[in-house]
Amino acid sequence: MKNLLKLFTVFVFCFAIITPYAYGEPIPVDSLFKGLESGIIILEFDDPVTVTGYVIDTGISKYLTPYVALSDKKGGEQYAVCVLPRADSLKLKDFAKDEKVTMEGHFYAFRDKVVIKKCSKVTE
Repeated sequence: MKNLLKLFTVFVFCFAIITPYAYGEPIPVDSLFKGLESGIIILEFDDPVTVTGYVIDTGISKYLTPYVALSDKKGGEQYAVCVLPRADSLKLKDFAKDEKVTMEGHFYAFRDKVVIKKCSKVTE
């Protein structure tokens, strides 16, 4: 019975993540992180993905790439880093701290972090 409950829980969690992805709706950034953390992420390297979250930080990484760090709430914990193309460094001024944004990019998991590469901001 315990195993059946675990299997059901995993199914429900996977369904909650894959349903928005399959229909092109943005995935909340915390759901993507929690899926990676629990080992049941359904995305593969370089899959296109759209996420929503709040900007908690922007800057230039040690690899000289511009990035936007996202959380599920204003001033919250970092759940994903969206890396913009190097040529888009000046676009960092378009992001305000605590602003809710939708980002498109390509999924990349690095150890225990969600990294989304080749990102761009979706205008609404």
